[in-house]
Amino acid sequence: WEKIRQLHKSPASVQTIKEQLDSNTTRRYGYSWHEPYLYYPGRVFIPPQSDLIPTLLEHFHNSPAGGHEGMERTYRQ
Repeated sequence: WEKIRQLHKSPASVQTIKEQLDSNTTRRYGYSWHEPYLYYPGRVFIPPQSDLIPTLLEHFHNSPAGGHEGMERTYRQ
């Protein structure tokens, strides 16, 4: 979570969305800010250029927590 918190402090894309939410000058559908995280829609937002994406994908798709049981077992069901 610390890496995500740091991510939400630095990229211009996150700061721009946060500023627009704060000033309410632009309606940003689906975005919300709950300190210290930006959510979209209802999930923690990770900027598309983030180097965390491969790590998160691997964790949630290749671990028991991800629920993926492999192609063979999924196909048989």
